[in-house]
Amino acid sequence: MHCRLPKPLPQDIEEFVSGSEHGFIYFSLGSIIQGNQMPEATRQWLPQQDILGHPNIKLFLTHGGLLSTQEATFHGVPLIGLPIFGDQDLNMKQASRAGYALMVEILDLTEEKLENAIHEILNSEKYTMRAKELSNMYRDQTETPLERAVFWAEYVMRHKGALQLRSASRKLNFFQYHSLDVIGFLLFIAFLLLWVVKKLVIKMWKRLILGKSKPVEKTD
Repeated sequence: MHCRLPKPLPQDIEEFVSGSEHGFIYFSLGSIIQGNQMPEATRQWLPQQDILGHPNIKLFLTHGGLLSTQEATFHGVPLIGLPIFGDQDLNMKQASRAGYALMVEILDLTEEKLENAIHEILNSEKYTMRAKELSNMYRDQTETPLERAVFWAEYVMRHKGALQLRSASRKLNFFQYHSLDVIGFLLFIAFLLLWVVKKLVIKMWKRLILGKSKPVEKTD
């Protein structure tokens, strides 16, 4: 619901990113990394979605947080991920599999690895093309997610809780809800089949043993 179209940037930022001949790279590790060793001007956060929506952006260097990943997808920007903890590693692996991102392990990070990843993204159009393709899919909706959420919230209020939309599972007892009756029946069938097979094997084995132990009659 938080993804939106970009707004005009502050003048100083707009002059900086618009003046870049070959575009620019946006770098942010979100709010999880403490920046108390950085200058105050560096620690002020940029308007991220307005930056991501700028036509000159080429790459987003990110920690791979869920909101940042969603915003990058919405605006069609390829990623290089430096996941720190939590869901960030999974988010970046999914983005890499989707074809619009590369992931560099933070504990193995070197200048060479980071430089190679940046050049790979910037010099190969497939990442940007894939990011734009996913952005088009992401935005192709009859209404925005926020509009949809507002509609259904008001729908529930208008119809006094919208009881007709509630899951029928609320009326199931514990055994039904967890399918314990079905599981029990299937286990019974499985044990019954095993018992029958066991009896058949024992019977065949006895016949085989008896057949071998039966004395052979001599004939003249």
